[in-house]
Amino acid sequence: MLKNLPRAFRIKHFRINWDTGDFIRNAHLYPLFYLWSSRRMQLGINFMGQQEVTIFVQTRLFSLTQAFLRAYFSYKFK
Repeated sequence: MLKNLPRAFRIKHFRINWDTGDFIRNAHLYPLFYLWSSRRMQLGINFMGQQEVTIFVQTRLFSLTQAFLRAYFSYKFK
């Protein structure tokens, strides 16, 4: 079941907006976060003391049902 269940979920949007509290460290991390950012995964450094993590996860009832049925039948017949 642990193998099938994560396939039912999709991460649609992941965002980190972080401040380390140290201006020098923020300045070093800023270009790295800018390069690693993409449309689905937004990474940002701010200099205002805000720390924020946002995850938007989507699933469908059909995907969850399919994952549970796969787990049930594979466990029952082994």
